[in-house]
Formats: sequence, structure tokens, C-alpha cells
Amino acid sequence: MRFQTIQLDSLPTRQPVKVGPGTRERLIEAAGEIFARHGFRNATVRDICRAAGANIAAVNYHFRDKEGLYAEVLLFAQSCASERYEGSRDLSLPADERLALFIRAFFAKLFDQGRPAWHGQLMAREMVDPSPALDRVVETSIRPTWVHLTATVAELLGPAATQGAVRDTASSILGQCLVYVHCRPVIDRLYPGEAYAPDRVRSIADHVVAFSLGAIAAAAAPARRPRDSRPARKAAPARRKAPA
Repeated sequence: MRFQTIQLDSLPTRQPVKVGPGTRERLIEAAGEIFARHGFRNATVRDICRAAGANIAAVNYHFRDKEGLYAEVLLFAQSCASERYEGSRDLSLPADERLALFIRAFFAKLFDQGRPAWHGQLMAREMVDPSPALDRVVETSIRPTWVHLTATVAELLGPAATQGAVRDTASSILGQCLVYVHCRPVIDRLYPGEAYAPDRVRSIADHVVAFSLGAIAAAAAPARRPRDSRPARKAAPARRKAPA
């Protein structure tokens, strides 16, 4: 029996997985930008790996799958945001200052161009296009933010405020912020050329702060006004008798 001699260098070789230092971090950075731009469902592992300069098998090696990568991206973004905007939850400040800091920090996260610039965009997209990781996002990021905001709003509205009033007021504040992200295509058509440079974002945030504090003060005023200090209702004028 004759055996065929096979040259070892002629055998097909499997591409090695890049698992060297920095691969995991590059994947997270690249995935964050792509997930924020295209959403969880439309983003592809191939595009992420191409942007990160890594092999597709590296995702399986570090994160098991696309969903695992997405979860790690969210955790990384939340960690960065917590470090960068930690001062926005200073409980030693008066409630009105805490709300102002919260709103300005929220806008900064939505339009941040720093690292990671995609954090606010990713979280905003998650709200309108939920991924399988939504439950985890709510418990680790959204719920703590909501608890902080509603506690601040409740303090400003006063003890007479109902849970419904607190909830609706907090939702209105967030709506004023998120409209600039979720309605961006419409805003761009209504105001062509509108740019969201840092000065413009700060101006919008200041407007939302003033508008929200004014609305809360107006809502809280009737409940805080002493009962006997409220203006008495004017008596209705007596009706004149018709001439005989």
C-alpha cells in the first residue's frame, strides 16, 4: 500500500484567536459605538470585530455570545457614567440644586462626546428598542436613577404630593430631556442645521431646569398655602329683578 506524502505547510490552518492584552477592551469600545448607532438587533458581531481589529472567535472567547458582549458593554458604560457624574447625586445639597445637577448631568450623558460618548445614546435607544438585556438595565441603572429623581421631586412637591403626582412630574422632566434624542429626526427637519454643540446643550439643559423648577413650585404652592390665607371667593352679584 502506498501512502501519499502530505506537506504540513499545505494543510489549511485555522486563524488564531486574538486574545492578547487589550482585545477585550477594544471589543467593548467598538461594540458600544456600534450598538448605540444601530441597536442590539441590527449590530453584527462581524462589524464589531472588524472595528476592534479582532477575530470573530474572540467574542466567544471573552463574552460567549453577542448578548454577553452587549451586557458587558452596558456594565462598562454605567461604570464610566457613575464615575464621571458622581457629583450629580450629592444628597447634601438642597433639592432644587440636586434637580438642576441631575438634569444637566442627564443632558451631558445624552450628548457626551467624551469616553464613552455612546453611553447616553445607548441607554436612550434601549428605552425605545429594548434588547434581551432590558431587565438587567432597569435594575442596575434605570431604577437607581428613577429612585433618585423621584425622591428629589417628592421633596420639592412637599408631603401633600401623591405618588401619582411625583411619578408624573418625574416623567415630565425626563420627557423634556429625551425628546431631543428620540425626536431628533423631526427636530432636524423642523430646524435644519440645528447643531448640538456644548453651549447649545447647556442652554437647553438650563431651560429644562428653569421650566421644571417653575412648574414644581406652581404645583406645590396651593398645597403649602395656609387654608385661611387663601383668597375668599367673591360672592356672586345679586340678580336684578326684571321690570314689571
